[in-house]
Amino acid sequence: MSRTRRFKKSDIAEALLQNNGLRSYAAKALNCSPTTVMEYIQRYPELEAVEEKARAIRLEKTENKFYTLIDQDDDKKVAMTGCIFYLKTQGRKKGYVEKHEIEIPEGIVFKYHPPEEEKL
Repeated sequence: MSRTRRFKKSDIAEALLQNNGLRSYAAKALNCSPTTVMEYIQRYPELEAVEEKARAIRLEKTENKFYTLIDQDDDKKVAMTGCIFYLKTQGRKKGYVEKHEIEIPEGIVFKYHPPEEEKL
């Protein structure tokens, strides 16, 4: 009968930090399943904070890279496109979105009147 390996919270935290908060990569580094990492995160709220911190660090690094690429030559457009994609998908809380979603509480009536098109 095989025993399930037990990890210290610090092992999980370190793996999350080293792998940008990506659970599957942290699991690979620990030689366990992503489910194991997810269960530790659910069990220990401080690990969820570590995961968020790791992702925030990655977002900051991507943001920095993006600004560096803006100042570079045109041959860097492929890398810039990757940065833009990452910022739009992972940087929503910082405003990197193409559109904003608004949640309207139940019972509130919202009427949208699109602007009239200019007549030529």
